[in-house]
Amino acid sequence: MNRRSTLGLVLLGLTSLLSSLPAHADSAGIDALLRSQQTADQQTSYRVLTTYTEASGTTLTRTMEFVKPDRYHLLAGDSRGGGEVIVIGKDSYVRRGTGAWQKSKGDLTAQAGGGRLTKEALASSTISLIGSSSLNGVPMTVYSMIYAKNTMKSTGKLWISTADNLLRHEESAIELPVTKVGGKSFGGTSHSVTNWEYNLKLEIKAPI
Repeated sequence: MNRRSTLGLVLLGLTSLLSSLPAHADSAGIDALLRSQQTADQQTSYRVLTTYTEASGTTLTRTMEFVKPDRYHLLAGDSRGGGEVIVIGKDSYVRRGTGAWQKSKGDLTAQAGGGRLTKEALASSTISLIGSSSLNGVPMTVYSMIYAKNTMKSTGKLWISTADNLLRHEESAIELPVTKVGGKSFGGTSHSVTNWEYNLKLEIKAPI
């Protein structure tokens, strides 16, 4: 996994939601999103699929799977390669691309399972109820979010199922100032789309 792929893995692993969670949050909106997170925590398993498109047009993909009580599988990559992480309890395993697995000396749970909604994160966000909508024919409640700090601005929307109160879909745009490193430009406006599936028959095993 090269430096850019590692950056993409960590970014998608830790901010699939928080990067789009945008001051002065509406308490009703916070309560609704926290209830949805609590509902998600009660599920036996889930899969999170994210597509992240950089301003340059490069696309990163991320699949994160979780099985109670403590098993994670994260697969992330782009056209240049990628990486994979498996976490079982306090044991973590990593590999670059399709290379050999290695046991990590550190606990990678935060990277594998990042993006969890918390009161602290939402408290720094502007959250507004948009109203009722539908997603693939399923009734949804939609919330908008705005976040601006220092040189970063993020806007996003979350779709929560009205039937089971589970987060199903998220879209966000992240604006960063353009900088040049080694003759290459970084920053600009990037976009991400994330979808959630719950209570799947997933099996996560130690690879070595």
